[in-house]
Amino acid sequence: MRKEQVIAVILGSFIGIGVAFGIWRLSRASEEKNSSSPQTQDNNNQIETKPTNGKLSIVAPADNAVAVSSSITVSGLTRPNSPVAVSANKIYTKEATGTGEFSIEVELTPGFNNIVVWSFEKGKVPEKEELTLIHTDKIDDSSAAMQASLGTVTDIAEDSLQIRTKDGDIVQLSLTDATTYGSIIEEATKEVKFTDLAIGDFVAALGTQNREGVFEIRRILITTEPAKAEVTAVVGIVDTLSAKEFIVLPAEGEEVSVDATGTVSTFAKGNDGLSSTRLSTAEAGEAIVIIGTFKDKELVASTIILL
Repeated sequence: MRKEQVIAVILGSFIGIGVAFGIWRLSRASEEKNSSSPQTQDNNNQIETKPTNGKLSIVAPADNAVAVSSSITVSGLTRPNSPVAVSANKIYTKEATGTGEFSIEVELTPGFNNIVVWSFEKGKVPEKEELTLIHTDKIDDSSAAMQASLGTVTDIAEDSLQIRTKDGDIVQLSLTDATTYGSIIEEATKEVKFTDLAIGDFVAALGTQNREGVFEIRRILITTEPAKAEVTAVVGIVDTLSAKEFIVLPAEGEEVSVDATGTVSTFAKGNDGLSSTRLSTAEAGEAIVIIGTFKDKELVASTIILL
């Protein structure tokens, strides 16, 4: 009997130790969970409240989009309340909304249109995005969402073309009886025929791409390769101001000599957005945006924004 009591005591001790260990483990796990919960919540809050970087991005239109209308709306996102400028056939300016959205309607010319979009901020290099749009009124409005494939003709077949893009890619273009042909040289447009195409021609093929990656073409434009936009923008501080010729110290790089003696549109950033003003209101030490083209190492201004 004594032997059975001893065994019972030993078994009871083991059971007691096991129960105590189990309780300790549960208590420790509960403490670890409680201690980690605030950190998890903080991380979630950080993700939810993390601000966007405000980097300039174009929402519409897409690069190489085809526009049937003579005007198109360029829309995008940038830092809230930042001045935005769009270069097309002229310079368009607007201030982004409090949420960083902007929408600017621009006029297009027949053929290629180089579009440059900038966003400006004091003390920083302008952010820039570029895209090419093709305007033609020889296709019905249902084609407004079409894209263009640009390149040099490398092969011509009875019902197809092969072109090499500027990136070196080879693209197959599928032609139909409904495909039309035109030529745009220096904005002069005329209708041509399939037989006028030649290897080495630079073309804009307007159409849609099927699932096999072949472009089904509605219209072929024989043209010249679009030149890179020469317009530029500088953000800086007015250093030396003398009538309409002055020096600007940019956010980066060497000083810039500015010629504003021609026709210049001048705007000032205020509480209600951008408003027209006179260049004579500019002062030395003021933040300024100059948009124009360089000529003989001098920036010839077409648009100025006083920040």
